[in-house]
Amino acid sequence: MNFHHAGKPIPDCLSCDDSYDLGERGVSYRSAPFWARLGLTPPASGRNEDWVDLNTQEFPTDFLLPSQGNIPTPAVQGKAGEPLRVHVLDPAGRARQRTFTLLGHNYAELPPLPRFGAPGAVLLAPGKAITADLENTDPDKTGAVPGTWIYRDGPANMFSSGVWGSVLIKEK
Repeated sequence: MNFHHAGKPIPDCLSCDDSYDLGERGVSYRSAPFWARLGLTPPASGRNEDWVDLNTQEFPTDFLLPSQGNIPTPAVQGKAGEPLRVHVLDPAGRARQRTFTLLGHNYAELPPLPRFGAPGAVLLAPGKAITADLENTDPDKTGAVPGTWIYRDGPANMFSSGVWGSVLIKEK
C-alpha cells in the first residue's frame, strides 16, 4: 500500500529478504502500524538500521485499545451472546498466504489446524475469502464474548505493520 506520513511517502524496506515484504500494510486501506501508535516517525530512508527497533520500546498497557489513540482500521461491533459473522478476503496481491485470527473466538465452520500457531486462524491467499461464523471458545456459552478483541494477520511483521483491528462486543 502506498501510505504517507506528514505528506511524504513512507519508504520501502531496502534490505528486506523478499520483494513481497516491500510497502506498508493495512486493513481496508487503513493502517495502525505500531511505530505510529508509539508516536514515532518513519525514517527518510528505507534502510533497516534507520528504523526504530520496536523491541527497544516501552509499550503502554492499553496499546491496542482506543484509549491509546484512534484505531483507524475498521472496528467490528456486536452484542454479547449473539451470533457474529465476519467476511474476510484477500482480493489481490502476491502469492504469499495471509491469516485471519480473532482472539477469544473460534470459527464454527473451521476446525483448528493441527500444530498451527494460532487456534481458529485460517489461511487466505489472493482471491480467497471466508465467512467466519464466530463462536465462543467457552463450550458452555454461545455467541460472541463481551469485551474488546483483536483481529489480526498472524505473522508478527504483518501485525506490527498495521494489519489488525478491534472487535467490540457489548453486553446485551
